[in-house]
Amino acid sequence: MKVLYIGYHKENSDWGQITRNNILSLDKAGVDVVCRGIKVQSSIPSQGRILELENKKADDCDVCIQHVFPDSIVGSSKFKKNIAILSNTFLNIRHSSTIEHLQQVDEVWVPNQDYSDNIGDLVSTKVVPASCNLEKFKQRYQPIDIPYARNKFRLYCFVDSSDSHSLDSILSSFHSEFDYTDRAVLIIVVTNPSDQARETVNRAAANVKETLRLNKDAKDYLKEVIITDNNLSEDHLMAAHQYGHCFIDLKNSPSATHGVDALGLGSRVILTNISASKDLLKVTPENQGYPVGFCLKSNKTTSDSILQMNCGHDFTCLSDDRDLKNSMRSAYNDWEKNPVAFENSAKSTGFSVCESLSFESVGSIMKDILND
Repeated sequence: MKVLYIGYHKENSDWGQITRNNILSLDKAGVDVVCRGIKVQSSIPSQGRILELENKKADDCDVCIQHVFPDSIVGSSKFKKNIAILSNTFLNIRHSSTIEHLQQVDEVWVPNQDYSDNIGDLVSTKVVPASCNLEKFKQRYQPIDIPYARNKFRLYCFVDSSDSHSLDSILSSFHSEFDYTDRAVLIIVVTNPSDQARETVNRAAANVKETLRLNKDAKDYLKEVIITDNNLSEDHLMAAHQYGHCFIDLKNSPSATHGVDALGLGSRVILTNISASKDLLKVTPENQGYPVGFCLKSNKTTSDSILQMNCGHDFTCLSDDRDLKNSMRSAYNDWEKNPVAFENSAKSTGFSVCESLSFESVGSIMKDILND
């Protein structure tokens, strides 16, 4: 069997990394794979094994895997099996023309069970989780030392300054749950670093403290740590996972890559119990991962929609602040009992969860599906 994998593996983004990981997973499983990249503005040069697979001839391929936007999917009878990978964020696409695009192929791979359930029987789907490179969890990253956070329980998150819901929910939950009697600190890593982004986060924090009405003066609340670095890289994010104790991610994402990275580097996770995060929580021991409930609101946006996916027929996932506060407190209480035991347990257990998502493990899933 020979597989032609078409996708955005040249893109310098999470999507690009997920695509590269999929290709390497097939390769690790012993599948004869050839990759062809779609050029984008943020393209990066291929290297290592990806470059070798890119340089292979694409003659006599039996299977085509298209890891592209739905409106770029092409139907074809040239292959024994034509597969699409759907990695866009959604909760409901039954109303959209995406279904018609997906029906051009024999099978659609989705990264989590919720996606498969939401599509239902309209398209034949298989669940293939995003894989991870275990080698990056065996490295040591540049140490972080924040004097204010020493000897404290370090809750941390990665947030885009435009994600007003996550900012408000995390800040509100932290400042209404913890005070100066607790040894806790909230670290916010801004993923779109700029002076304007820092100001946006500062304003959000100030507004939360003013409107919670728990203290007369904003100075009476715990101080959050806001990190903005114009040269922010993946290594910086990995260093944050290495430093933090408990990672918070409230986004509805196709692949819970940041949650996986957190577990792999010894952090516990607080995740909204939906999509990829839900699947990750299922394989994470109860005291290592804390689920947060949610409600669904009709989606509203001013941005351009993709195939009617990003419109009022779909939904926005809003996390439950009560669950978030309870999860923060549970994690803090576990840490406070024995900080050393907390960290040692998180490192060993988290890595074992990631082993189930290794290139070898996910590659085996892919190979079994291809041979089915």
